[in-house]
Amino acid sequence: MRALILKKLLMIGFLSMAFMGINRPAQARNMTRWVDISCDQGRCESVKIVSPVYFLHRSSEGDLWTVEADCERGRTRAIYSDGTKARWFLVPPGSVGEAMLEQVCR
Repeated sequence: MRALILKKLLMIGFLSMAFMGINRPAQARNMTRWVDISCDQGRCESVKIVSPVYFLHRSSEGDLWTVEADCERGRTRAIYSDGTKARWFLVPPGSVGEAMLEQVCR
């Protein structure tokens, strides 16, 4: 079951990467160690993998936060600067969050 879900996520990821690559700004293409997950009107959301479970998320506005991924259940939660954690968020299919999980969990 998990393998089937991961295959579907991977296929969606490849399809979405083809669309996202059309209007990406030069700085997004040249980022080192950051992976663009969603680009719109020349602005990109990107992730940087910190460990198999935690990653940094950088918004198109430059905001940065830590996210914990639960690859088995397809969910994420934010970890705030004071160490507290948000509630788990089930990632909807076709969302930016799904693209993040696809990058982190493969």
